[in-house]
Amino acid sequence: MRTPTWTGNVSYDHIFDLADGATVQAGASMQFSSSYYTAVDFLPSEVQDGYALVDADLTYTSADKKWSVALWGRNLTNHTVFTTSFRAPFINNALAGPDGMLAGMLRPPRTYGVRARVNF
Repeated sequence: MRTPTWTGNVSYDHIFDLADGATVQAGASMQFSSSYYTAVDFLPSEVQDGYALVDADLTYTSADKKWSVALWGRNLTNHTVFTTSFRAPFINNALAGPDGMLAGMLRPPRTYGVRARVNF
C-alpha cells in the first residue's frame, strides 16, 4: 500500500594496516528505494520518487588503539526524501494547488562531521 516495491542496501568496509601498527578504516554504504506514496490519499503530489542515499566514513586509529579520529558523511547525495506527508485542505489557494498545502516529515539533508575518540 504505502511501501516501495524495491528497497535495498549495499555496504563495504575495509581496514588498511599501516606500517607503524595504526589502521585506517574506510567504509561506504548506499540505501535505495523505489517510489512510494507518503500518505493514504494516494494523490500524485504524495509520491516520493525513487532515491539512493550514500553514507561514508574514514577512521584513523593509533597503533596503541588509545585514540582515533573519524570523518563521516550521511546522505552525501543530498537527496530530499519525504517519509510521510499529509494535506492541509483548508489551505486551498493558487499557491497551494488543488490538493491543498502538502506538509510532511523529511529525512535529514547532507550532514558531515569529525568524531574524535580517546580510550583511557
